[in-house]
Amino acid sequence: MQLAVPEQQAAQLLSALVAQRQAATPQALANTLWATAKQWGSAAPPGVKAALLRLAAAADERLMAAMSGQNVSNSLWALSQLGLRPASLTQRLADAAVPLAPSMTPQALANTAAAVAKLGVGGAQLFAALAGAAGRLAQGFTTQNLCNLAWALAVADQRQLAGAAVALAQRAATGEVWAQMVAESHRQLHQVHLWLMGLDGRGLSGALSPAQLRECEAAWEARPRGQPAASKKRRAA
Repeated sequence: MQLAVPEQQAAQLLSALVAQRQAATPQALANTLWATAKQWGSAAPPGVKAALLRLAAAADERLMAAMSGQNVSNSLWALSQLGLRPASLTQRLADAAVPLAPSMTPQALANTAAAVAKLGVGGAQLFAALAGAAGRLAQGFTTQNLCNLAWALAVADQRQLAGAAVALAQRAATGEVWAQMVAESHRQLHQVHLWLMGLDGRGLSGALSPAQLRECEAAWEARPRGQPAASKKRRAA
């Protein structure tokens, strides 16, 4: 069970970590961001957000060089949940993720892809590394992992990886995996379908059955109002 930490105490703990940054470890940074995101999400109090931004500014090359794939993934996921985009830290994390992608777990690959898509960082090299690593892993992916990866490619408008998005969706369409599908994953695949329709006019036709495409569309139509469609503003970098 996760214990809630009062705002003032959390801010003090974050400030203490900043003060001791020369001795801080990548695990400490990643765990701190992750725990804060789990407690508050995008509703972190102003004092906590200010302390987090000071922590982000204190993260140096020493910490980045020592990070594992899981550290990077957890940190990016946390920042995306918190709605924080400290430019220096997010870009350093995105850059660090490129060579670490082959060592990431399926969940770390999916979380990293979804996070950088939401944060608007990372370019063609990062998404190619994530999609390539996912393509080489035959097992271990959940439906959510596959849909998050495909959705991230669509949201980030990685057109050169359209084939990878189709392949990920096709893996999600297999009977055993499809049976695990929840409404959010259906909505993600519908967004991928719409994005691909704008590219080749086919979308996910052939990768998903007509019945599966209808399921995805129905989930999209039933979505909470205000949920955005896959963005086409970002172009492949």
